[in-house]
Amino acid sequence: MGNYYNPPDNVKTVGRRLLSTTYPKLVAELRDGEALVGLYDRIVFKNAPHLFSQAEFYEFETQVGQGLQREGFFAVCKNKPGFSYPIK
Repeated sequence: MGNYYNPPDNVKTVGRRLLSTTYPKLVAELRDGEALVGLYDRIVFKNAPHLFSQAEFYEFETQVGQGLQREGFFAVCKNKPGFSYPIK
């Protein structure tokens, strides 16, 4: 796994909330220059991974069934400061 947006809760203000819940539909909601970011709560900490592929999406979504709580999906500008490394 790879890139995260930090601090995680900031995606709520810098990102645009997406309404879909499947990867193809979420990607279809993205505009040019935006990245798909999920916001998840692990109780002791939150994380906001860049969901750059269907495999990455499923990696986190399968954990939702194991107690990970999803707070939503967001479209975040790729050049917005906060990503752990630059997104192309």
